Amino acid sequence: MYFPLEINEQLANAMRAAAELKVTISSFWCKEKTIVPLRVDISRVEELDEILCNVINRIAEITGDVLADDALVESKKRITDNPDKGIDFIDDLII
Repeated sequence: MYFPLEINEQLANAMRAAAELKVTISSFWCKEKTIVPLRVDISRVEELDEILCNVINRIAEITGDVLADDALVESKKRITDNPDKGIDFIDDLII
C-alpha cells in the first residue's frame, strides 16, 4: 500500500527556526569564547544549547505523532473502502 505522507509545514518551519537558532547561538559562542576575559558564563550557553536540543527533539516527536496518525487514518480509510478483503476488525483499530 502506497500513499504520500507529508510533513506539516508549520512543524517543518518550527524545526528550521529551532535549528537556525541553535546554529546562531553556537556561532555566537565560538566568537565570544575568544574574548578575554569571558563576558558570558559558559554554563549558561551550554544550558541554552541543551534547551534548543530539547525543543528540536520535541518538534520531532510531535512531527512523528502527526505522521503516525496520518498513516493510521489512511489505513483505516483503505480498509473501510475495501471491505471485500475479509477484514472484520475495523472497529478494533485505535485511531
